[in-house]
Amino acid sequence: FSVGAMIISQWWSPALRRYLHERNPEVSRQLERAFAFIPADQRIGPWSWTPTVMLTALVHITAATWPQASETFLPVPEAEGLRRVRLAGFLFGSAGLAYMIRKYGGWVMTSWTMLGWTAATIRFLAGSVGLRYLQRALTFPSVFANTVTVTLWYLGILPGIVAMSPKHMRWRAFANGALSFALLLVHGVNLPFSLLDWYIQPVRLEFFDYWAGAAYSLCYLGFYLTMLDSAGVHFYFILTPRKWWGAVGYAIVLASGVALWSGLNAWESKLSASLAA
Repeated sequence: FSVGAMIISQWWSPALRRYLHERNPEVSRQLERAFAFIPADQRIGPWSWTPTVMLTALVHITAATWPQASETFLPVPEAEGLRRVRLAGFLFGSAGLAYMIRKYGGWVMTSWTMLGWTAATIRFLAGSVGLRYLQRALTFPSVFANTVTVTLWYLGILPGIVAMSPKHMRWRAFANGALSFALLLVHGVNLPFSLLDWYIQPVRLEFFDYWAGAAYSLCYLGFYLTMLDSAGVHFYFILTPRKWWGAVGYAIVLASGVALWSGLNAWESKLSASLAA
């Protein structure tokens, strides 16, 4: 993986940007303008060794622990009475996807935000038609993805955008990021939407669930760094691999996964106790 990182930063990224510029110079210029507020050394150049080594270790650990994770992979228990509720959740999620694609275009499906929304939508569909293993496989990844979306947006990305914007543009940057209907939908409503399927049928999370969340996150991070970041699309600049502190961002995401996994299990114990009382 570390060799791959060097190839990405030193060969693939420059080649991809040249290709995009030759195919459509205007898109290339638009990307440069859109992310010009991010310091150049966070957008261009070789990767730092700290995040590179950390990502390498995480990939190897995730691959090595699959046998243990697979032993705890259990389907969501059957719940015929909840299928209509889950079908309604699927229809709501589909409507949200259609709205965002129509408003912004198909490119939004490359974002962590919309993939998290999609994972929750597919999980509702799986529950409504009885695909209980698929429903379980998406349970923690969808909740985790949407929790990370809300947390990173309001505590990291949006404050960073505001801070790096010119002073006279800061209120507009905040308003655009926090007050628009579309962004409130996918940076606010998304969290209770992703929790609902678990809440109406609480299941105790196993090691597999955390493993699935970690694998989901690493797959997206690999796609983001290989394709989007390399092409000049810097949605998540706080996860840059070009600065040593990018590794801190990766560690926070993983630690938040442990905290969420533990928190949901504690909540499940309380919910189960209240139902039994």
